[in-house]
Amino acid sequence: MIKRLLTALLLIIFGVGVFLLRSVWPIAFEIVVCLVMLVAVHEMATAMKEHVRLSQRILLYLTVAATCPVSHFFGLAGLFVTIFLSMMVQLVALLFDREITLTGVGLYALMLFYPILLLSLYYLLHVQPENAEFLMIGAIAVACVSDAFAYFVGSLLKGPKLCPSISPKKTVSGAVGGIFGAVAGIFATYGALLLIGIPVTFSVLSIAIAGVVGGIFTEVGDLVESALKRRVGIKDFGNLLPGHGGVMDRLDSILFNTLFVWGYFCYLVPLLGI
Repeated sequence: MIKRLLTALLLIIFGVGVFLLRSVWPIAFEIVVCLVMLVAVHEMATAMKEHVRLSQRILLYLTVAATCPVSHFFGLAGLFVTIFLSMMVQLVALLFDREITLTGVGLYALMLFYPILLLSLYYLLHVQPENAEFLMIGAIAVACVSDAFAYFVGSLLKGPKLCPSISPKKTVSGAVGGIFGAVAGIFATYGALLLIGIPVTFSVLSIAIAGVVGGIFTEVGDLVESALKRRVGIKDFGNLLPGHGGVMDRLDSILFNTLFVWGYFCYLVPLLGI
């Protein structure tokens, strides 16, 4: 537990440092996102090395490297084109490399979406003309505070298991606590930004909805990664973060929530006018 808390504290300090650096050197944030994505892809590809060949891993690494400049100059359209081209190259490779299996192609496609495309959304949140800080920090805060609440509430109240075949330790009480934690996390972000003078133009109602639904996305993302690890037969994707596992193990609940935050605040909220 102490090791886990110390690692979490170091991650918080690192995150704050990155955001401070972003204010004076914006490209630094994009570089950090690219490096985190590279480590995450490496962890997944290594865990699935039985099916993912070296040539496929190299192509994935090149795709990750391309996301940073492409998103910087061409935005969302450039990211989608990069992902599609990478998949097309992989399919063409089937014509020349008979050792590439359909399972390997499927896992390659999975990693293009999870984590590459999902993490690439941070490039887009980072350049939003308004509320960029709230969107980036809020997406992470919802997931992290939700995880913490789910752990402590579940440990305290216990009760029926949420999904015992996938994650035996998760409880229904923990899941409910996680939703309350997600709401607390996003409102804490909202309050903290206002306190230091960074405006947030979203309504309280839209933020509250984001907390509840974001908490659900966080739980689903956590379960999805647990299911992936069970299928692969591993406990963690890595050991880079003591007490947490690898980078992918820390991103599990963040990735799905980032997709929700991006779609909800950048498209749905303006459309509905809430």
